[in-house]
Amino acid sequence: MNSPSLLWPDPDGIPVPSQPGILGILASGNGSNFEAIAQAIEAGELQAQIAVVITNNPKAYVRQRAQKRGIPCVLLDHRD
Repeated sequence: MNSPSLLWPDPDGIPVPSQPGILGILASGNGSNFEAIAQAIEAGELQAQIAVVITNNPKAYVRQRAQKRGIPCVLLDHRD
């Protein structure tokens, strides 16, 4: 029995997900990578959904970025 493929090639032959992924983002600072991922999703360049942002820094700006987008943010401060 063959399982269905989770990837299909795009026109350039690069495997891409055939179903949207659900992402958890780890960040500890500004959140520029989080922002780039969120913008790629909005532009339709990435088939995904950001479910949560997790940070270990209570002062990380990524917390505000996530809040502006309505994405839950969890603080796991390893210093506590």
